[in-house]
Amino acid sequence: MAQVGKQELQPETKAEITRQMNGALFAIDRRYSRALFDEMLTDVERLMLAKRLATLLMLADEQSYYRIQQSLGVSVSTSKRLHGLLVRGAFPSVEKLLRDKRRRTELIQSIEKVVRGGLPPRAYIIKKRRNRN
Repeated sequence: MAQVGKQELQPETKAEITRQMNGALFAIDRRYSRALFDEMLTDVERLMLAKRLATLLMLADEQSYYRIQQSLGVSVSTSKRLHGLLVRGAFPSVEKLLRDKRRRTELIQSIEKVVRGGLPPRAYIIKKRRNRN
């Protein structure tokens, strides 16, 4: 869990910090945004965001909580919480992204790569082993 301090921020201050962060990350060219994102977040934070997005994707594909837990290592309670939020429409941007078939396919491939830690898919490994014999 990220540690940002126990003191609650005033709503105006919180909104201003969020606005500045969004401006820094998304209002500049893509390479700079990616570099800034990588520099600002730890490996654990990037993985957490990837798993959260992958969980939403799997929920949108009507995968079971158990399968999500086995695939991503995300707790059932986290999947249930995100599912409830998804059903209530808390992720309209993610839903819009998931409706775009091409981007959805790219997203699935990217998330799989992140979750595997850059390793090739398991089916690829098994297939290569069979070809060697």
